[in-house]
Amino acid sequence: MSVAPSTIIFLNSKNRISGTPYDYYINFNNELIKAPKGHYIQFSVVQVSINRSWYSIQEGYNTWKVDIGGGSFFTVTVPVGYYNAFELRAVLQQTLPTWTFTYDKKVNKFTFTAPSDAGSWAGITERKFVFDNNSMSDLFGFDEWETPTFTQAQPTVVSSKPIKVNEDQSILVHTNLTRQKFSALDNTTQTISESDVLCAIPINSAPFDNVVYNRSSSDDFTYNVLSPTVHGMRIYITNEQNTFLKVPYDWTLTLQVKYVAFDANENTRLLHDLRDYARLLLLQNLPDTNDEDNQIISS
Repeated sequence: MSVAPSTIIFLNSKNRISGTPYDYYINFNNELIKAPKGHYIQFSVVQVSINRSWYSIQEGYNTWKVDIGGGSFFTVTVPVGYYNAFELRAVLQQTLPTWTFTYDKKVNKFTFTAPSDAGSWAGITERKFVFDNNSMSDLFGFDEWETPTFTQAQPTVVSSKPIKVNEDQSILVHTNLTRQKFSALDNTTQTISESDVLCAIPINSAPFDNVVYNRSSSDDFTYNVLSPTVHGMRIYITNEQNTFLKVPYDWTLTLQVKYVAFDANENTRLLHDLRDYARLLLLQNLPDTNDEDNQIISS
């Protein structure tokens, strides 16, 4: 395999032609990324820098329900923001002042106590927490399918597992150029599925500080692109649940572009890649049914 000289491309989301800092499109000059005859394009991620400026509790993932029986319930909303365990406990107490919320730092769990006065139980046999999504259940220290139940005789419930105030563990950078078998487990078939993930970055920085990835090896996050010319790309960032990380600030991505000569011994593999590329082009022309504000369909 022979490699032509490479090019380093510095991308900044502020230079987008459309979209938002967390989901945008960028165009290239027709001759900027163009493979010489007999070569294909290879991308490598060199560096990423993203400010951890999204909230731990985001809009659309900040509600749960209190079921009081007979088909009656009310919805409770936690204001969007970033909280530690003590701040979250205080907000819960303000939101439901007739309840009692305590936090045990040793085991990282909440204790929830329903109102104890007899009048508040008139016509009610039990109260239940019902979670709309796993973000809220994790915040409270429960699995999404659990329904913590309170009665007048037993009005107290303790988290069944440690609470998780920082829901996001990784930043996934996606692009429409790569369709690789990148750790995308399909639980229905127990196989590794194709993914459009360009790189995965563990979140090790404090809130509102920069999350930075620097390449440690030339083989880290390297992908082949079969199109001889790249005119532009879509780039977006999500957490490991494929939920958009709605950063309000622009961020940077540095790519290395190499032009690699075709190897006669790789014909079979390249034919498979061409088939996959043709299938990708077909899929990209299908109607988009994704929820653009929050959720995208797993690849």
